[in-house]
Amino acid sequence: MTIKLVTPPTAEDDVKASIIKLLETTLAEAKAGQLKSVVLIAAHIDDSWIDRVSETTNFSIVIGRFEIMKQRWIKQYLDGE
Repeated sequence: MTIKLVTPPTAEDDVKASIIKLLETTLAEAKAGQLKSVVLIAAHIDDSWIDRVSETTNFSIVIGRFEIMKQRWIKQYLDGE
């Protein structure tokens, strides 16, 4: 009888799974025609960053929403969430 040890997932594994789930959900919404625009900021494993923005029909609303999102993230960070 052979016993195989399974190592528990690492924090990096959890992050990778979270990224894949997020992108798959977003792709499904895009394919279903449920999205008007997308803003993406991503960090590579070498600590470089990319930002990508789809075309949009209402730039000012996207920028406004981005500012609201920034404030929410800052509050969550300061609150220790």
